[in-house]
Amino acid sequence: MRLPRRLQVLFALAATLAGCSSQPTVPASTATLDRIEQAAVHAGSVHLVDTATASGSTSVLTGTISTKASALTITTSPGGALARVVALPGRLFVAGNAAGLTDGLGFPASVYAKVGGGWVELTPKDAPYATLHHLVSFAGVLLPYLASSPLKVTQVHPPGGQQSVVVTGPWAPQGNLGGWRGLATLAALGVPPLPTYGLLQLHHGATTASRSAQFTKWGVPFSVLAPPATSYATATGS
Repeated sequence: MRLPRRLQVLFALAATLAGCSSQPTVPASTATLDRIEQAAVHAGSVHLVDTATASGSTSVLTGTISTKASALTITTSPGGALARVVALPGRLFVAGNAAGLTDGLGFPASVYAKVGGGWVELTPKDAPYATLHHLVSFAGVLLPYLASSPLKVTQVHPPGGQQSVVVTGPWAPQGNLGGWRGLATLAALGVPPLPTYGLLQLHHGATTASRSAQFTKWGVPFSVLAPPATSYATATGS
């Protein structure tokens, strides 16, 4: 599992709150998170930069995700891994360098040996499809940043500006996930409230990891064409 970062987001939040009239942080129901999720679903598309850091490795996922199509680039350092993913209904297209396909996405080495930097097409019958589909699915965009109860909400009403809200609470993953626990934060702006950033800080004993995302361009129309590709079965020789 890749676990996340971008701690400068915390400083950006502090700068935003400074000088604004704010209400005290108080316990809140899940209604606020529900409104944020509903606004995101209604928008239907978003551009994001999602950064994950753990064990000295940083992965950055950049691109546009929508309910109908997605186009993303994933880079990992150190190591220079690069992968590109295009998602269409029932089809995923993946290209990248050797490190991106094998170390980054877990494809057999034979895939890059077969296609080089060309595109590989996956369908639901292919083994890596489900994991990759979750990674680039619009439904999963906010999941890392959705806290569990007890929630705390801070509302900010800058004079003459847009209302913003920050929701923070414990991160309780489904399943044990090896004992990882943490704190999730999601900020949203406007009415209805659309997410602007998310932050997830994790720990497992003395080991820490973090993840963050910046969200922009909600609701901007997006489309992408299917690239010419080799099927995953052909690329793996299966």
